[in-house]
Amino acid sequence: MKVFFNAWRLYNNALQTHPVKTKAITGGFVFAAGDFLAQRLENKGEYKIERTIMMSTVGMFVIVPQIHFWFKFLDKIVPSKSIKATCGKVIIDQVFGCPWFVFCNMTSVQILSQRNNFDVEQWKTKISENMLPVLRQAWTIWPITNFILFKYVQQDYRLILSNIVSVGWNCLLSTVANKNINDSNNSIENQNIESSLINSNNSNSNNSNINSLDNSSVENKTNILA
Repeated sequence: MKVFFNAWRLYNNALQTHPVKTKAITGGFVFAAGDFLAQRLENKGEYKIERTIMMSTVGMFVIVPQIHFWFKFLDKIVPSKSIKATCGKVIIDQVFGCPWFVFCNMTSVQILSQRNNFDVEQWKTKISENMLPVLRQAWTIWPITNFILFKYVQQDYRLILSNIVSVGWNCLLSTVANKNINDSNNSIENQNIESSLINSNNSNSNNSNINSLDNSSVENKTNILA
């Protein structure tokens, strides 16, 4: 128990001195945990640690810092904690903030996973097909969660408490964000295999043609000598 209180004290001190960095690091662990859980639930065999590192990077450097400043902005424009004001803050958050963070998550995963081979059309397809279903899931979870956070929890502690919910939520996000990418990679691998087989068949055919020409040449020479 003493270890827990010491850890909590250190975390509080870090929140006061380096709030963005502390929340970002915490968020990175939460995104990693969400992806680890997602891969276990997907049950596709080999665990891909590079995917977990990628999702942790997205959480640490893209999503969590934005949420930190978004919450500060919401508190500035809606400072009251009355039920009416809190409901208004939740509506603003879900109409503007939630879609933006989902969009950033999907886009960041697409960019990091494809790197120099970023496929704009695949990215557009992913956003158009998955954005609304993911938002529907979000709107069953985050309005009530954020109402509680906005009304009863101080700003510095909102992210660490929402992280409890975020593990399951990030599990869903990781599965959706990586789905089309995995399908695309499998498609590319299949195309490479087909290409190799075609090249192999062409090579065999060419060798056969060369052998035929060589045999024909030998026969012609034999006929001339005869």
